[in-house]
Amino acid sequence: MTEKSTTSPGSGFSLRALIDYVMGGIIGLLGLFFLIRGQFPSLPMNKYLGEPDATDWLFGGLCIAYAAWRVIRGRRKSKEA
Repeated sequence: MTEKSTTSPGSGFSLRALIDYVMGGIIGLLGLFFLIRGQFPSLPMNKYLGEPDATDWLFGGLCIAYAAWRVIRGRRKSKEA
């Protein structure tokens, strides 16, 4: 069997590293939203989610930590390529 290369020819950047960067950014923005959504009570989303509590802050913090891990992993993969 042949393996598909995750690098594009001519570039030293891995597709896997790019996916890690993009997913890290998306998850980081989601975590940031959950951390600061209590400061914007006029958001229509707050009507459905209710008042922010410790669970929202915990989830936001975990999202930020996971996003940082994804970006660091992507950086390591791009250095290997």
